Amino acid sequence: MLLELKSVSKRFGAVVAAEGIDLAVSQGEALGIIGANGAGKSSLFNLITGVLRPDAGTVSFHGQEITRSSVRDRCRGGIGRSFQIPQPFETLTVFENLMVAAEFGSGDSEMGLEETFAILEMTELADKANIVSGKLTLLDRKRLELARALATNPDLLLLDEIAGGLTEGECHRLVELIGSLHKRGITIIWIEHIVHALLSVVSRLIVLERGVLIAQGEPKAVMADPAVRRSYLGIEEAAS
Repeated sequence: MLLELKSVSKRFGAVVAAEGIDLAVSQGEALGIIGANGAGKSSLFNLITGVLRPDAGTVSFHGQEITRSSVRDRCRGGIGRSFQIPQPFETLTVFENLMVAAEFGSGDSEMGLEETFAILEMTELADKANIVSGKLTLLDRKRLELARALATNPDLLLLDEIAGGLTEGECHRLVELIGSLHKRGITIIWIEHIVHALLSVVSRLIVLERGVLIAQGEPKAVMADPAVRRSYLGIEEAAS
C-alpha cells in the first residue's frame, strides 16, 4: 500500500476538519475526492502533506509512518502537490521555477536539462521556458503548478482543483495531461469540483461531508448513492 491513513482526526475548536478517516491508496491508483465547500478536502491534503498534524490517528507512506514528519521530508520522500491557486515564484522564469522545485522539493540540485525539458514538453511549457511566470495565462500557470510538482519527482501526486477556472477546451487539454501522467504510473489523488473531468481519469471516488468520509467506491455507483446526492448535489430522493 502506497498511502494509508488510519483513524485520522483533526479539529479546529468546534470545526471538524477530519473525523476518523480511514483511507488506503494503492501504487498506481487514481483516486478522486469530492465534497461541498468546507467538507474537509483541502484539510485532508494538508494532513497527508504535513501542513497539518492530526489530533489522532496515523499517516503512513511506503509502509513507513510519517505522522510527525515535516512537509519537507514528505515532499522529498515522494509526495508532490499542486495548489488550487497557483503559487509560482512570479519573478522567476518557468525554467527557474522548475529548478527551484527540483532542488528544494526533491533535494536534487543536479536535475539535468534533458529531464527538465521533458517535464516542460509534457506540460506544454517548453516554448515558454524563459518567460517570467508572473506573465503567464491562467492555463499556463496551472500547467506550471503541475510541472513544479512533477519536478519534485513524486510517487504520489496530489491535485487540488487544478481544472478550476478554465474554459471547457482548456479543461479538456489539462485532463488529457493528467490522464497521461497516470498512465506513466504516477499515483494520483485529485480533488475537483468539475466532476466530469475527474471521472474521466479516476477509478475510485471518495466523498467527504464535514470531515467525515461518507462514501467511497466505483465512481458511478458513488455518484448514484442517495447520501452523496443529498450531501454534494443537494438532491433529495423521493420517498418510496
